[in-house]
Amino acid sequence: MSQETTSWVSHGNGTRFALQQVKLGPLKADEVRVKLKATGICHTDILAADGDLPAQLPAILGHEGAGEIVEVGPGVSNLQEGDRVVLSFASCSSCHSCLSGVPTACSEFLALNLMGTRTENVHTIPSTSAEDQQGNDTISLTTKFFGQSTFATFANVNVRSCVKLNPESLKLASGDDVPWARLASLGCGFMTGSGTVLNVCKPGPGSSIGVFGVGAVGLAAIAAARNLSAASSIIAVDISQPKLDVAASMGATLCFNSRQGNDACIQAIKDATGGRGLDFAIDTTGNVNVIGTMLRCLTAYGTGIQIAGPSSGKNVEVHPSFMVNAAVTYRGIIMGAANPQLYIPALLDYYLQGRFPVVDLVKEYHYRDLNVAIEEMKTGSVVKAVLVWD
Repeated sequence: MSQETTSWVSHGNGTRFALQQVKLGPLKADEVRVKLKATGICHTDILAADGDLPAQLPAILGHEGAGEIVEVGPGVSNLQEGDRVVLSFASCSSCHSCLSGVPTACSEFLALNLMGTRTENVHTIPSTSAEDQQGNDTISLTTKFFGQSTFATFANVNVRSCVKLNPESLKLASGDDVPWARLASLGCGFMTGSGTVLNVCKPGPGSSIGVFGVGAVGLAAIAAARNLSAASSIIAVDISQPKLDVAASMGATLCFNSRQGNDACIQAIKDATGGRGLDFAIDTTGNVNVIGTMLRCLTAYGTGIQIAGPSSGKNVEVHPSFMVNAAVTYRGIIMGAANPQLYIPALLDYYLQGRFPVVDLVKEYHYRDLNVAIEEMKTGSVVKAVLVWD
C-alpha cells in the first residue's frame, strides 16, 4: 500500500532541502517500510544536494536512518514488522565482492547508493503549514539514496540496508534503551572512521596514526585508535581549534592546528614520532592540499588512506618518483571496509562498553530544523547532528 510521508526533498534548483508531503508507492520485492525515529546528517547528503555528487535529483536524501519496520514487501523473510533497524548502505548480495563478504566493494555500489535505484512518480501533497514547501504536483523522485532515503518520516528501504538489532543489546547501564539518535549515528560516518582504523590500518603496538580532518568521521577514527587498537601515537590535524580540543578528549596524543602551515605540520609529526613519520594516515577532508601534506608525513612503507573524495574536477598530484623513493602506499577506502551486518552490532557493543565514546557527541534536532543543524555543523560546534522524527 502507499504511504504518505513528511520529507525533506532536494530539487537541485539552488535550494538544498524543501520540506514536503509526498506519497510513497507500494513496497516492491526486497523492500521494507521503516518508520524513522532518527536520521543522521552526513556531509555526503549536503554534497549530493548541492550537485557535487552524481545523485539523481530531485530526491529524498538521508542515509543514516534508524527506526522500526512497519511493513514488509513481497519475498522478504529475514525481517518482520516491529524489528528495530539501523540503516546503512545497500549492496547487491550477488557479485563476487558481496559473496566474499566485502559489500563495500560491491560491483553495483555507485548505482545502488549514490545514484539511487528507485525513481518513481510521487504525488506531492499540498501542505497546511506556511513553513512547508507547497506542492500538489506529481514528480519523478529518487527514493532510494543509499538504499534508504531517510530524510523522511517513512521510507521504503532495501532489505540489504537494514541491520536488525537485538532488543537485549540496546540496554544502557541505567536500564534505558540506547537513544535512537545514537543508533542512527552508527550507519555511516562513525562506521567509516572507526572501520578504517580497525579493518584497514590495524595498527600494532608502538605504531603511529594521523587523522587529517577531525569532524565526525575523523573523531570516530581517533576514538577507535585510542580505545580499540594498539596504536601509541595518535595525531589529529585540523584548522579548527574547537575540533582539536574534542580530538584531545577522544584520545589524540598530539593535536596540530594546520593553520601554522604544511611544513610546520610535517615537522611536528616527525618530532612526535621520533623522526620517523606516520605508519598510517587518514584523510577525511578531500582537500587536495591536505592530502599532499598527509603523504609527506608518512614514514617509509607507511600507508595514506583516502576516505573522502576531492570536489569534482580536483586531482591529487602524486609523482611516481615520490612513491618509489618514499616507499609509501596511497589507497582509497569506502565505508571503512565494513560489513554493516557484522560491524554495526560490534560498534554498538563497543559503545555500551564505554570504548567508543564519540557516539555521546551526537546533538539532536527536531526534524524541521534540518537547515539550522547544517549551519551549526559548518561552525564546527556540532560533531554529529541527528534529526529526530515525531
